[in-house]
Amino acid sequence: METYEAVAPTRVDLAGGTLDIWPVYLLLEEPVTVNMALALPARARVSPAPRGRFLLRSLDHGTEERFPSLADCLRRAKHRLAAEALRASPRSGASIETESGVPPGSGLGGSSALAVALLAALSGHSGSASLHHGLALLASNMEGRVIRVPPGTQDHLASAFGGLSAWHFGLHGVRREALPVSPARLARRLVLAYTGVSHSSAENNWRVVKGFLDGDRGVVRGFGEVAAAAREVRAALLRRDLEGVAGGMERDSRARRRLFPGFHTERTLDLARAARRAGALGGRPCGAGGGGSMVFLLRDEGRREPVEAALRARGATILPAAPDVEGVRVRRVS
Repeated sequence: METYEAVAPTRVDLAGGTLDIWPVYLLLEEPVTVNMALALPARARVSPAPRGRFLLRSLDHGTEERFPSLADCLRRAKHRLAAEALRASPRSGASIETESGVPPGSGLGGSSALAVALLAALSGHSGSASLHHGLALLASNMEGRVIRVPPGTQDHLASAFGGLSAWHFGLHGVRREALPVSPARLARRLVLAYTGVSHSSAENNWRVVKGFLDGDRGVVRGFGEVAAAAREVRAALLRRDLEGVAGGMERDSRARRRLFPGFHTERTLDLARAARRAGALGGRPCGAGGGGSMVFLLRDEGRREPVEAALRARGATILPAAPDVEGVRVRRVS
């Protein structure tokens, strides 16, 4: 067995998150999620190990686990994502090392990108574009076993494909639409800030998904508003209208706050007000909100420094918003 290392980008979602969760998208009209892959990659390295031996190392958590067999690994491992990757792609022995490219609970799809990277490293290749859908779906299913609630797929799709995309969900599955705005151009107008407060997207999402499936009228109406905001963001990007994108992001944010009051916190509202005063057109918390990261669209590129300074003054950490246009990739180390 040779050593392979895979890198897979995380993502920033601009609108339409949560609509990618089955069966929510089957019950909505024209559900779409808009996101951009970020050059803040998760990494997974798979190396040979003595037959029957397994080593799982997480650089993020500073943990190292050793197991005498795959069965023991699957039963006892605390690094559940790595263990589930081995269940999906069994080995007779392996040493796995992982590292996320973003802070924990950042709302940027770090665990999903790691799932994609793990599967790619274990297979020794990332596959052609035609195979990326399958890789993303497998990674989503694998992560669902870990979080134990229905997962979405937009994070895994962005990680597999890269770029700026609109993901159309429906009866026949998911279709990617590569949007015409240059990801680099869009990134020059984005500021990405980590609030310093970790959150659980899975927990927040499941709360509203359950309400939707139970037929709660307010939740159903809220999902319709989120879907409309996502269509607005997509349409604005097709027109190359970044001001329209900001308006759609704000609409998404308002709809989500009505849908789930905890989507915004006093801290995220304070950061949003500060960013607007300094020159942001609009923005929103990433992922399911409640903390994590926030993304803002600038009035113009010249407003970057004052907006970032205003956010730093309130304790936020600025993260690079550079895009990744390649998606998951694998290299043979030896």
